[in-house]
Amino acid sequence: MRLWIGGEIYHDVYDAHVFSGDEIEHIVNDRLKKLNYGSGLKSWDVIPIIMPKRRQIDYPEIAKYSQKKRDCEFRLYIDHAKFKKGSQAEQNRLYCDMLRRSLDYLESWNIPKFDVEQMRKDFESAVKHLDPGGSQASSKAKSTSLSVSAEVKAPKTRSIVRVIKLYKRINRQWHYHEAWVDGETIGEHWGKVGEVGSHAKHKRDRKISVEKNLKRVLETAITDGYAELDPDDWQCFNIEYKIDGMGTAKDLAKRHRLERRLDDTLGKTGMGQVDGGSIGSGTMEVSCSVVNFRLAKQIIQANLAESSFADYSRIVNEE
Repeated sequence: MRLWIGGEIYHDVYDAHVFSGDEIEHIVNDRLKKLNYGSGLKSWDVIPIIMPKRRQIDYPEIAKYSQKKRDCEFRLYIDHAKFKKGSQAEQNRLYCDMLRRSLDYLESWNIPKFDVEQMRKDFESAVKHLDPGGSQASSKAKSTSLSVSAEVKAPKTRSIVRVIKLYKRINRQWHYHEAWVDGETIGEHWGKVGEVGSHAKHKRDRKISVEKNLKRVLETAITDGYAELDPDDWQCFNIEYKIDGMGTAKDLAKRHRLERRLDDTLGKTGMGQVDGGSIGSGTMEVSCSVVNFRLAKQIIQANLAESSFADYSRIVNEE
């Protein structure tokens, strides 16, 4: 595993950022570089944003993960005023807390084939001399629900709920069968990719784990040959809109509404899910991962026609 730290840094704290960031990146990589936490994530990429509040509108936070590419991108705030006034120890603490926020996201996303819990332990071991007691303080402050002010990119699960999505080709046509935990019930959804399919609900057994509950519901499908797709089987694409410059709050609100709409449409048809989006430099995009790009494009075009979202400039496959 490798940690990469970039930066969107205001000039008056640049030297302090370089000093803290480089040291933390070095000691963490010295600890993690020979360790393997699974194939679900190739690298840990984090860009701290240390900007005065008046400039933050131009530098929105981002938290996103691509299962196909097995990579993540974080752009997370460090309080500019606190960092500027802080001692070296306080600056290290702010840096480490920002990295802990990224670990919180990785944990909440339930990334398949990735041991984020062990990576967190190794991270804390690496930085304990720079930020003694930081882990305990961060745990007390940790919110039960994560939020990013502008750019939350959803993982391959619905919200923070564990989902198992299974697929199988039948007569050259993809079929899906999925299950997820929803409070005291297990939701089940199956059908032909591109169609709404059928639904059922099952009572959750609290005496067994979430994983066992889901596999119990999916037992017949698994026996019948349904399986999770490999990351390389997902097809990624963007829906792009033209905007002025970095965009406005209205643009951002529109993108978030579109993300919810598309995630619902793709989820209902077993097609895939929204990964998230980005905004700035004259364009705004929503990114999706699907089983069949050509069919997904047709479904999306029909869904957005004659709506307030019909003014996209293009839908383009990332391949």
